[in-house]
Amino acid sequence: MNNQILLLRNYYENSYVTQRQLAGEMEVSVGTVNNLIASSEADGLISKVELNNRSGYKVTEKGMKVLEDYRVDRAVIFSAGFGSRLVPLTWDTPKGLLPVFGERMIERLIRQLHDVDITDITVMVGYMKEKFGYLKDKYGVKLIYNPEYDCKNTLSTLHCARDIFLGHNCYLLYSDNWLRKNMFHKYEPNAWYASVFKEGKTSEWPFVFNKKNQITNILEGGANAWIMFGPVYFSKEYSAKFIPVCEQYYNSPATENDYIENVMLDWIHGSDRIIPLKAKDCPKIYINKQPADQIHEFDSLEEMKELDDYYAHSSINDALRIICETFNVPVSEIKNIKDMKVGLTNHSFMFTIHEKPYICRVPWDLCNEFMNRHNEAETLEAIEPLGISEKIVYFDPETGYKIAEFYPNSHRPDIDSDEDMKRCMKVLHKLHDAKIKVNHAFDLREQFHNFEDGCLKICDIDLKGYPTVRKHIFELIDRLESLNREKTLCHVDPSVGNWLFFDDRKDIRLIDWEYAGMADPLIEAAEISNYSYLDKDGVDRITDLYFGDKEPTLQERGIVYAHLAVIGLMWALWGVRSTHFGGKYEEYTRIQYQYAVDFYKEAIDRL
Repeated sequence: MNNQILLLRNYYENSYVTQRQLAGEMEVSVGTVNNLIASSEADGLISKVELNNRSGYKVTEKGMKVLEDYRVDRAVIFSAGFGSRLVPLTWDTPKGLLPVFGERMIERLIRQLHDVDITDITVMVGYMKEKFGYLKDKYGVKLIYNPEYDCKNTLSTLHCARDIFLGHNCYLLYSDNWLRKNMFHKYEPNAWYASVFKEGKTSEWPFVFNKKNQITNILEGGANAWIMFGPVYFSKEYSAKFIPVCEQYYNSPATENDYIENVMLDWIHGSDRIIPLKAKDCPKIYINKQPADQIHEFDSLEEMKELDDYYAHSSINDALRIICETFNVPVSEIKNIKDMKVGLTNHSFMFTIHEKPYICRVPWDLCNEFMNRHNEAETLEAIEPLGISEKIVYFDPETGYKIAEFYPNSHRPDIDSDEDMKRCMKVLHKLHDAKIKVNHAFDLREQFHNFEDGCLKICDIDLKGYPTVRKHIFELIDRLESLNREKTLCHVDPSVGNWLFFDDRKDIRLIDWEYAGMADPLIEAAEISNYSYLDKDGVDRITDLYFGDKEPTLQERGIVYAHLAVIGLMWALWGVRSTHFGGKYEEYTRIQYQYAVDFYKEAIDRL
């Protein structure tokens, strides 16, 4: 560390800091501090002051000019990620906006920066970006959106912020860090990475450093070590070397999804994984040791409960409130929360109550208009005697929230395994042969209009040739309706992701019945094929497995193709709408639209 700048900073902040305090911060002897004071005074950087019979030093005008080059002039707060470790809290609130002791974590960071006169602050946003808008008016911060927040890591966020760092002294902070004391300063002597001491074994990355606290190596796991943890400070000298290398990593397909720390690790090890990096050329960065209880980086709701009783006793969001009411337990009894699934229409997370696992479904607000949860409730009641679905503990037909028993040793079927798919078909036939009648249908014409209207409310449909394809789809719907085939209760979404195999494949459950209704049972073969992106041969194979020993007619194959074309265009419309909301569904939309085009041609002659 640059001890002279540390000395000047300390006297700038407090003229009466003791030599022993200075020696502790610099990790040098009191004698070394006295020599540094004497030389700084001789150079005219500090001068003695007296107040109330106390002797101290103040920084002179000359000393302030020396300090100026080390002034921190801006900060960047990364807050783009989803925060899967803090599910379910982050379903409706970005992690940085969660409160700790009544204060939102990101606001605490901003306030601490303001306390040391750092007001040029940029927040990097992504997930629920609109919820950060109030910070512009309240604190004057700038917001920058990372469009790759949901598919790449911190290197992509740094790429979006690269111009902020170059030529400036800048803090790099993370919005899910809670700092007990303000560890920021108006002046910083060197680039640094915060660190805390971790006792016992750790999978975190420990630092190796010399007597001057310069980091000389980064390990991948260790024990009883100082690990990288929390805020980072990039001096303009450090950024001038480091940011261009990060750009090269970001622009390489092999490393575009890396974290910033991956680049640090490669360079300090002299790696040539992407470009030749020599360890001796690695810009100097120092360890900033912090007390054990200073930095909190929350990896789970349990850790938030340990720090703030609010999370142990309050129902912070709807999901937690419902769990507490359903099981008649306080929040403190909800354990082992884990993000499980982000589907096209729902989020899901696993949790345990008294060591028994359950799964909670949280519907997407933007998808509720596409499905009727009361219909789902009717279906679940109707199929319960069949014993083919998971055991439901709680279901709200108004909101779609659902809690079910979780099967920890289950797995999905293999779409390429005939044996697995035959087992699935057996369950589907059990459902179809039961001849269950419900008061709602999965009507292709009605559902298509729902999807199309839902899209047009939000954005234009910019699919090439859409009017013609749409005309073809309605031609198929007309043909299907003219056949007047018998309808039965169908799952309508029996994709491999909705099957659970467990107990050595002896027990099979079909879950997620939100689309179920009266329909032509051949829609099931089309949906299985759609989810797995099967080509025509694959679709024919699934159709054959559904029919078993009976050979399907050309018309029956045409019915499957027609359903595949119709639902392909429906999901393409859903993809257009969801992309407009910021999701990455361009490729999904393209595939679904191609189904509509290709399988119209396959279906029309056979119908």
